[in-house]
Amino acid sequence: MNLRSLSIRTIALVNLLLFAGILVSVVVLAEMHYKRLDLTANRAYTLSDGTVKMLRSLGDVLHIKVYMSKDLPPEFTAAAREIRDTFEEFAAVGGRNVNLRFIDPADDDKLKADLNQMGILELRAQIRKKERLEYKNIYFSAAFFYRNRKEIIRNLYQVGSLELAAARAVYKLIRERTPKIAYVTSAKTYDLNEAYSTLYKELLKTFNFAKVDLDKGEEIPEDADVLFIAGPNEKLSEWAKYQIDRYLTNGGNVVAFVEQVKFPESRDRLVRVNSNLDELVASYGVKVNKDMVCDFLKRGIIRYNYGGQIIQAQYPPLVAVDKVAFSKYPSPITNGLEVLYLPWTSSITLEGKLKDRKDVQYLAVSSPQSTIQTSTFTIDPARLRPIGDKKERVLAVLVPGPFESAYKDKPTPAPPAGAKKETKKEPAASNGKKEGEEESKEENAAAKEEKKGYLVVVGNAFFASDDCRSMFWQTRVNMKFFQNLFEYLTMGSDLIGIRMKKLSLPKVLEEKLNKSKSLLWAFNIALMPFLLFAFAAGFKIWSFMRKRRYEEMVGR
Repeated sequence: MNLRSLSIRTIALVNLLLFAGILVSVVVLAEMHYKRLDLTANRAYTLSDGTVKMLRSLGDVLHIKVYMSKDLPPEFTAAAREIRDTFEEFAAVGGRNVNLRFIDPADDDKLKADLNQMGILELRAQIRKKERLEYKNIYFSAAFFYRNRKEIIRNLYQVGSLELAAARAVYKLIRERTPKIAYVTSAKTYDLNEAYSTLYKELLKTFNFAKVDLDKGEEIPEDADVLFIAGPNEKLSEWAKYQIDRYLTNGGNVVAFVEQVKFPESRDRLVRVNSNLDELVASYGVKVNKDMVCDFLKRGIIRYNYGGQIIQAQYPPLVAVDKVAFSKYPSPITNGLEVLYLPWTSSITLEGKLKDRKDVQYLAVSSPQSTIQTSTFTIDPARLRPIGDKKERVLAVLVPGPFESAYKDKPTPAPPAGAKKETKKEPAASNGKKEGEEESKEENAAAKEEKKGYLVVVGNAFFASDDCRSMFWQTRVNMKFFQNLFEYLTMGSDLIGIRMKKLSLPKVLEEKLNKSKSLLWAFNIALMPFLLFAFAAGFKIWSFMRKRRYEEMVGR
């Protein structure tokens, strides 16, 4: 055998082995350092900063088990790929503290029985085949385990934003308790379970709830994260106001929807509301004016029957707060919102020290072309008689504490019959220090921060109701505002960022991105064979050219 020919073959074999080793190394490194390339403008397919922070702060191992059938109908293919990509990125970000498994329970009857005990059942998928429909049972669920707790997503196909649903589940696990909203039922307030049923069902995914009738002597739960008072139609008792005041000044979060103008059940006219909740919030510097704002630049649409015909007209009392206002007065609660509709809302004036406070968040402000009505409140847009200068008017605010008690210089009101006797809590001893010993600056700062609390005031309560959704179809977008509001008060702004990121992606763009993802996936599948083929072809051409040159040299 020719020594020169042998050396060429040896070099070729060595080159081939080196190339194969490089490819294997690239694959191994890619598995160890997983990273997705997101070319979208708003990073729609990248985990949000809040999710990344939460996963990297895990104090123990989070087990994620995705129960997904392998033999899925074609309609589920894109969703399955999105689920796999998202959870693999969870595992990559979480590192050793996230254990991810994809499981197909198809042939495991014991596992099916265990899943049934957990509340995870097979889903009945609908499959279109030519001119008929067929049905197939599949698994499409996920379970999260952290220490001795678990959270379940029973249907991954219907979660909307997968990252949001998964992050919400993880947040509940690491928090160790579900945030609680206590809502007041005294003085004929809007009942959260009835008048706000759509909102209530949505908030149930994240919060626990507790009713409290303060006029009957019921106490605000000590573990309540938020106290919600929605548009009382009668005067609150002094005892009820005192309990609200005590909760707020002790560092609780209070959300007060204060109505000055009401749309009664007769639906023939607007009437004034006889409540004193406005007096209570005014004692903290937030005055809800007895007026109705009409915005002649940013307004919604009303449909009404006139002479047997359905008339559609622009309606100034349905104030539309849009991105222009949200950009001018930024807040984590409204970040990413497109619009918020407020019907028959009252304006808000900040008084006293609040006028100069820089940390007050203006959640909703009308346009500079808005005026008010103060006497004749009419539904008919043709009969509106607005008064006052055209200017911006504040419609909703968030005021950080601490707050001074409205009952500071007043005697404690008498509790109703059957109420528990109030006991004054003695200040807790500070780390075994003797009485009179001065606390450190750090402890004082921590105590002040602990008792901060927030007061949120909106000059309307109807905008959250089911009746409002049915009367003004545009107000269905208000749901995002309520979710953001309560999540901000209890969890911060992390989940809001996830929801708004998905919300800001137009549907048309999302469809294009899904198509692009499918092309990229197909490209990745074909990339390795193509590289091997290209290398083999290139090596063959190189060998042929080398041999030809050698023969030409020998021939000479």
